[in-house]
Amino acid sequence: MIGKCRSSLIALLLFALATAAQTGATQSRSFAHPDVDSMTVLGITLGRATLAQVRAKLGPARLWRDGDASTAEMKVCYVSRGPDAVAIVFASNTEMAGPPESEVTDVKVVELGAYKDRSNCRDLTISGDKVRTTSGLGLGLTAQRVRGILGAPTTTANSAWNYFWYVEMPMPPTDKSYRYWLSRKEECFEGKEPFFTVSSGIRLGFDGDKVVSLILSRVESVC
Repeated sequence: MIGKCRSSLIALLLFALATAAQTGATQSRSFAHPDVDSMTVLGITLGRATLAQVRAKLGPARLWRDGDASTAEMKVCYVSRGPDAVAIVFASNTEMAGPPESEVTDVKVVELGAYKDRSNCRDLTISGDKVRTTSGLGLGLTAQRVRGILGAPTTTANSAWNYFWYVEMPMPPTDKSYRYWLSRKEECFEGKEPFFTVSSGIRLGFDGDKVVSLILSRVESVC
């Protein structure tokens, strides 16, 4: 399954993924731990929850489609309370992770005033400062605090910090596509047993020293 964010984060993820494959490089961090805490917002973890589960947990927000072709996404949106209100958008790329499962591939948190689709969002009872990843990432953090949670960014550009993780995960023999990929192990996996390549990313947008946007993305691919 491959998720695609409306920002350029996924493009950067795919570039990092291709570069790693060409050079044989491996990342020192695993998606599964400890970075799962930074890929979980309001109890929803990318790659482990569907949009149906988001709606069951946070309330039946409107489900709508945005984009077209490979950029098409199904989305649900929520808005926090108070003067520091934020919009929280959960999305599923419809090309590879769409219906019927609609696995969450992207999460975006932005200041409410910067989000144009407010009419699609359902109100939450929590304040904006409560919208955090399990590790503590959220709007209003300083750059120093972000470094304390994630360390130094992988890349920086245009007032944004980007973090990438790359890991290979064995494909279980029970996977419905296992036999197909096993037959292509020489061309796709250098003779090894089939595996998924998982690339995860976090982008934080800054205004001065404060975080004003947070985007989480996860890409899973084969061959």
